[in-house]
Amino acid sequence: MSASVKTRSRVSRWLPIVTAAGMVANAVRLRRNAHGLVALQPDQAPVSAKHRFLTAAGVDLDELTRRAASAFARTHALEVVDLVPGDLPTEPALDLLRGLDPRTYRGRRFAPGRGACHALLVDAEVLERAGITQVSDWDPVELAEVTVRLKLYASTTFDVAVAAGLRARDDERSIHAGLRRAAEVRMGSDVLLVAGPPVAYAGLLVGTLLNPLWGAVSLAAFGIQPALVLAGSALHPRDRGASAGFTRVVTRPSKWLRLVTGAQPAPPPDPIEERRPAYAADLAAGIERFFEPRRGTCPWCDSPDVEVRVVSPDHIQHKPGKFVLEQCNRCAHVFQNPRLTPEGLDFYYRDFYDGIGAKLIENTFEAGHSGYAARVAMVTAQTAPRTWLDVGTGLAHFCATARDILPGTEFDGLDRGDNVEEAERRRWVRRGYRGMFPELADDIAGRYDVVSMHHYLEHTRDPFEELSAAAKVLDTGGYLLIEVPDPESPFGRLLGDWWMPWLQPQHQHLIPCDNLVHALADRGLTTVDIHRAEANQAGDLALAILLVVNGFAHDRHLPWLPDTPERAHALRVAGRLAGVALAAPVGGVAMLADLAYGNYIRRTGGVGSIYRVLARKDS
Repeated sequence: MSASVKTRSRVSRWLPIVTAAGMVANAVRLRRNAHGLVALQPDQAPVSAKHRFLTAAGVDLDELTRRAASAFARTHALEVVDLVPGDLPTEPALDLLRGLDPRTYRGRRFAPGRGACHALLVDAEVLERAGITQVSDWDPVELAEVTVRLKLYASTTFDVAVAAGLRARDDERSIHAGLRRAAEVRMGSDVLLVAGPPVAYAGLLVGTLLNPLWGAVSLAAFGIQPALVLAGSALHPRDRGASAGFTRVVTRPSKWLRLVTGAQPAPPPDPIEERRPAYAADLAAGIERFFEPRRGTCPWCDSPDVEVRVVSPDHIQHKPGKFVLEQCNRCAHVFQNPRLTPEGLDFYYRDFYDGIGAKLIENTFEAGHSGYAARVAMVTAQTAPRTWLDVGTGLAHFCATARDILPGTEFDGLDRGDNVEEAERRRWVRRGYRGMFPELADDIAGRYDVVSMHHYLEHTRDPFEELSAAAKVLDTGGYLLIEVPDPESPFGRLLGDWWMPWLQPQHQHLIPCDNLVHALADRGLTTVDIHRAEANQAGDLALAILLVVNGFAHDRHLPWLPDTPERAHALRVAGRLAGVALAAPVGGVAMLADLAYGNYIRRTGGVGSIYRVLARKDS
């Protein structure tokens, strides 16, 4: 038997078995989520004066449901409750449950906003902070966007409950469109809701053709999935009978096809096209003006003995330009040379942390929250802070997480962008200072027990000024916590410009650990702890592969790149998907190698990709 025949035989044997097992496993997961949904209980107490109700067009929220929802919010100290109709149609109900685990949802601060796109109870103060004034006649798609926003403003006081007296809208397509928009707004893509069903249908069809017996088992599992998931839960879909059994094998694909081919809600304004004219004007004027003259000495020790370490393009956004990092042979400081001007920084930072790049960056910071606890632990091993200022806080994901660990500590944030003001509106910080740290330091001198700079110092034009500002802002006996990339990492040389922490053109200075310790001492700060291997974030090789893939598979429909014809763009999108698929196995191997290296340096005390320094102000 030839190898190809053997392969086909294995596929025909295992594909339908795996498909059937996947259907059952998914049904078990969704059933667990469905049974985690709480049903509102009747309550005769009046609706709280601080509670408001947002409703979609065509949704009638009766007084009994309002009272029950208000009582539920009071009992559980909730600021937002998404109200799920008890008769929500089967397929939207399953779509909702795929992205919602009610048992953990409230406690997950960064969980994406999810709801049924019908009605919400919202605290009046939260509505005011979120800038929402409309209460009724919401389009379900717009209400989905509001739900995502409100989860950010009530990140641990938001929950979902079933309202038996709330009747679902008759237009199932609008509900499904709202669920899609919620996924798109929060995660940057609704690919799972759009592409997931046809993948499942294809698996069922191919599996049945290859192995009719196990194919029939798969079809049966698919058909009875709604009954397995929803039986005994608080949800009682009005179409439960029509969606049960083998009829679902026909009705579900046809319904999905009508949903995706029918009239879709108008997309939001395209930020790429809105920004294209401004970028065209910037590029027409030339990028040479974005660079200062090259300096001949090291900015750290003033030695003239410097040499090129890395020459790198913009691997992330692919904005034009080549960026040079030089290293001092005397003190080993690595610095961008020629350095970007303030105007150049504005150009290259634009749409990286905000605008087009905002979703990706927010998701990145949320994914990294597991390392935030280690930063807090390094500080609490030395002190119990009352006040903490996080410099370069962005949207304050670190502060939001640290507040959960240290509820008695007041966290403030500082950043040059408007994200810090949004962080204050979300209540992720007590106060958000917007501006340059050295310029604000005099106004807040001596106020803080802890100042932290997490991946901030490498972005600054003058690290010495920033360290002096931190010393000024700290109270006597206070602590400064700094986390930065480690230019002494062996991966910095092994991977060249593909080492993610070089991050050009954003990173201006990469400071060896000894240099930082000496600079702190010069400002009256005594280093009390250093984490190198402990601070390592395993991922150097995997991130390098990601940069390589992004190099040939990045979106070429960006406003600073030449516009591409629609057909060419479609072909490039297909190429991107193919490239990602081919790189996935290599990336998996790289991740295993990263984990192995991380374990090795923790055992041997080696050098990782980043390090942390904690220093105390003694006088």
